[in-house]
Amino acid sequence: VKAPTTYTDDSDPFTWWAPDPLDPGLTTHHVSPYSEIGDRAERFVYNTYRSKGYCAESAREWVEEVEPWRDRGVLHVISDGDEVLGVLRTIIGRFEDLPVSQFKQTVALRDGQLLDGGSLAVKEDYRGVGLASELYRNWLDVGIREGAEGFCMLMDDGYVDVMHTFYALPTHPFAEREHYMGGDIEPLVVWIDEMLEQMARLRPNLYRFATSGF
Repeated sequence: VKAPTTYTDDSDPFTWWAPDPLDPGLTTHHVSPYSEIGDRAERFVYNTYRSKGYCAESAREWVEEVEPWRDRGVLHVISDGDEVLGVLRTIIGRFEDLPVSQFKQTVALRDGQLLDGGSLAVKEDYRGVGLASELYRNWLDVGIREGAEGFCMLMDDGYVDVMHTFYALPTHPFAEREHYMGGDIEPLVVWIDEMLEQMARLRPNLYRFATSGF
């Protein structure tokens, strides 16, 4: 991944921002939900979401709202020994194959594969120490390696603001906003080529972090 020429705006306080590096004592796993680590990760997401009223009760303590797409997903899990600290689920496919297809599309998308990122959960004591950014970096890594056109995501206004302010992501609404899993959610797409170009110009240190796997 070759960076375009950097353009920086010194009036932007986040121009040179980059996430904290992941603690080298922590381990990142890429697993099936049906593996032993995957089961612990599913339960971690469920308990996090259930405590906030984001999902329905489940006897097996998995988020059942994900079930139609679970088999095609990969869990990216950060752990400290046996303790799960952070999780992100990625699912690749066309629009109609992904959780975002539940929303009424209002804008045409590019013809190609999209990478859905969902089930984000980070242990409260570890928020703000680079776990979410490392999970997002894994999301980008999968998207580039799988040849996806873009990322699609379901986010409330708080997360959208973070994506714009810290990550300088060029997000595009493409479906009707709805109340979903406890929040007022807007479906967004980020085209990978546009994102990399903009990130390299506006967040050069973040760009280096995000593409460090290549």
